[in-house]
Amino acid sequence: MRERCWLIGLFCFTLAIRLLAIDQPIVENYVGRQIPSAMVARNLERGSGFLFPQLDTAPFPSLFLVEPPIYQEAVVLLARWLPISLEAAGRAVSGLAIGLGGVSLYLLVRRQAGAWQASTATLIFAAMPVTVRYGRAFQPDALALGLVLTGTMLWDRWRVKGGAVRADLAWLTLATGLAVKVLWIFALLPAGWLIWQRLQTVPQLDVRRRIVALVLILGSLLIPACFWYVHAARCMSVGATASTVNASVWLSVLEPRSWFSMETAHWIFRFGVVRAFSTLGVVLAAWGLWKGQGVKLWRLWALGASGILVLVAGKLHHEYYWLLLAPAVAAAAVEGLACVRRLRPGYGGGLISGFLMLTLLGTSIYHARTTWTTPPEWVQFQERGLKLGQAIPGDALMIGREAVIYAANRRGMRMEWNPAAVKRALGEWGVEMKQEKATPAKLISWYHLRGARYFAEMADPRGPTPEFPGDPSSVDRVIFQEPGLLLLKLTEPDHADNEG
Repeated sequence: MRERCWLIGLFCFTLAIRLLAIDQPIVENYVGRQIPSAMVARNLERGSGFLFPQLDTAPFPSLFLVEPPIYQEAVVLLARWLPISLEAAGRAVSGLAIGLGGVSLYLLVRRQAGAWQASTATLIFAAMPVTVRYGRAFQPDALALGLVLTGTMLWDRWRVKGGAVRADLAWLTLATGLAVKVLWIFALLPAGWLIWQRLQTVPQLDVRRRIVALVLILGSLLIPACFWYVHAARCMSVGATASTVNASVWLSVLEPRSWFSMETAHWIFRFGVVRAFSTLGVVLAAWGLWKGQGVKLWRLWALGASGILVLVAGKLHHEYYWLLLAPAVAAAAVEGLACVRRLRPGYGGGLISGFLMLTLLGTSIYHARTTWTTPPEWVQFQERGLKLGQAIPGDALMIGREAVIYAANRRGMRMEWNPAAVKRALGEWGVEMKQEKATPAKLISWYHLRGARYFAEMADPRGPTPEFPGDPSSVDRVIFQEPGLLLLKLTEPDHADNEG
């Protein structure tokens, strides 16, 4: 009973951190992942259907097939059950998932190392900068982490106690987690080790049958994800152009040359070594994995997660990918603290390990401090979005950054400023253009000829009024032109079929 109360306390502590400023606009950190997730959720709420998750950005149909919208469905359900906004529900689902993951981490570590280390590992996990930042974000990564970690814990309980119900629940939880985010496929490595240990206790199975059983169990865990990607491939074959381009972008990050680039090294240092876990956390985790006792599960976890990070090295500028390593770093860091105590037995070792623990929590808070800071350009996100939505007719297409389109609650065409991003945006329409010629003005011209009738932009209200980068002759009239906000009505083009 006492341990249950302690677990409830850890869960509530972990959740409470992530529910601070729950009404904060969903534009902190990596906006380009939160906004599409929220668009899909809002369209699900309107009845788009689970199999056809939709964005509000052209070309239409703009299906977002990167993963099944399990997370977004959970957000919609929670928003219906509670009197909160969709954005707040998104933060709550992510926070609940991290809380569930923290409890599961406690149970996994306790079985190997005892209650003290389990509690410490959970505290480190709860305060870890990467789990704070993305454990409250409107995106599916925290849910995947929570489900995969819980599924692994349930397989561990089945390993010890057996039972068909435990096996079924472990399968369902882990399979769902892998479907939410298939990058967590590496979890089959530690889960497979746990399942193998259980199979070894079944005397009716010889080695060959155990191997066959293990392969069948692990393979079956991927069935839900495989069904989704078969469906996604079919959707792309019948005209989901944006999804096809996204798939090609994903394939391009598997380029081996990115493994050895200076840019990759930069992101590994900035996120992997400094920001995601704090440098002290990385050092303690490395020591724990090297010299620790009873850490084979976490060695397998760290090995598998590192392999996935190497595979997607071209996308390591997205910090949330480092969530893959978070449970292993938390558990191994505690083992690193235990190594300190073993190195210096008695009062001295305990004092040093306590100081290191407090330092780790302090540096974690320092690195996570910007989580609750909204970038200046978005400080009046909802208010200005409502103002735009009232001025733009419901059936009109607008040009704007993805977040601006979402805030206005309109459909539109995604504005990009970087030449590479402009080239990609045009590529979704089947337009091939050299990167040096891919300018914002060319993008606006193309969108204008495809039916866009409004241009909107937000900026820091304390700075200058945003500028229109397109052809001035395409502007019919100015609706808003004030610090931090610009809304223009565009003219009717003479030849809408002109390819520009």
